[in-house]
This record gives sequence, structure tokens and C-alpha cells, in this order.
Amino acid sequence: GTFETAQGTAILSSIVCAQANLLITRIRWSGEQPLVISRRVTAGPLNEYEVYAADCGLRADVLWFRYAANPQRLPGRRVAALASRALGGNEVGRTDRPHFDQRIVTELRRGEEVTLCTALLSDLNASDCLEAALEMCAQLDTAMVERHIAGHEAWWDDLWSRSKVCLSDKTLEKWYYAGQYIIASAIRQGQPVPGLNGP
Repeated sequence: GTFETAQGTAILSSIVCAQANLLITRIRWSGEQPLVISRRVTAGPLNEYEVYAADCGLRADVLWFRYAANPQRLPGRRVAALASRALGGNEVGRTDRPHFDQRIVTELRRGEEVTLCTALLSDLNASDCLEAALEMCAQLDTAMVERHIAGHEAWWDDLWSRSKVCLSDKTLEKWYYAGQYIIASAIRQGQPVPGLNGP
């Protein structure tokens, strides 16, 4: 999307990679004055919104958090972790205080772009999902991000080229394609299938 302010215009685009648990967000700035971006990751308040046990931190230039996705009293405890790193921009500050107050502040000057790369894994993806997410982010560079984007676009091109449905009821046809999109977005080969989603 395009976001215009009195100070300038930010152009933002995001994808969730079709072949990796990776969110890629790009922000390009065109203002005369620098754009300041303060990044922080958190699972949310403890004991609310299904956040039962969590920790977070900052390793090199990667922000991270890890949390238990279900209460300890339930069997089969699930753990999820997120790691986020910026490629580009100029780091102008950071805080590394306890209690979910780790931040990295990035500044963009006119014509500059930053790519925010966020890996999200669970213990179903890797036994130590935090280390796997941190490693995924640490290995990323601009060329690898471009390969992820190209692979993502090729995956969707292949999916949509496999079949086509034309219905006389265009509203129903839109629902059909929206359903296909949701299912394709949520399912990966060899991974757990989410619950059923209805309209």
C-alpha cells in the first residue's frame, strides 16, 4: 500500500512466502525528512490472547520472542518462536531492557528502502524453533530475499495455472477463489493442516 503524510510517502509491500515460514515486508520512503521506524516484537501480554509463557530478546541485529501456545496444564505443549531482522536502512538506536522492551530504531532517508524479514516457526517445524528462526534470519541477505520472492511468485503462478473455474454467479466465483487462496496460503506439503475455515 501507499501511505502519504505531510512529510512524504511510504510505499509498503508484504508477502508471506509460499515455500518458507517467512514474512517479507519492504518499505520505501520518499520524504525530505528521514522516516524513523521503531521495531519491537512481542507475543502479547502474558496470560492473555493465548500467551501463557513467553520470553524475548535481541541477538546481534535480530529481535526475537518465543512463547507457549497453550497452557502448561494441557498435554502436548506447543511452542512458537519469531525472529525479525531488517536489511537496509540505518540503525540509529536500540534498547535491550527486560520485560518485552527490546527495540531497534531504523531511519530511512529519501529514496531508501528497508526489507523487514520475519521468520515464524513452531516446534512442529524444528525441535528448537527459536534457534531455527534466528538462524533463518541471520542467513538472509538481499540476494536470498530476492530468491524467496521469485520462488513465491513462481509457486503462485504454477498454482493458478493448474485450473480455472468460471461461474455465472460472479459473487460465488469470488468466494470460490478466496477459498482456494485461503487453503493454499495455509497448507504446505508435509506440514500440519489447520482447522477448517468457512466463509
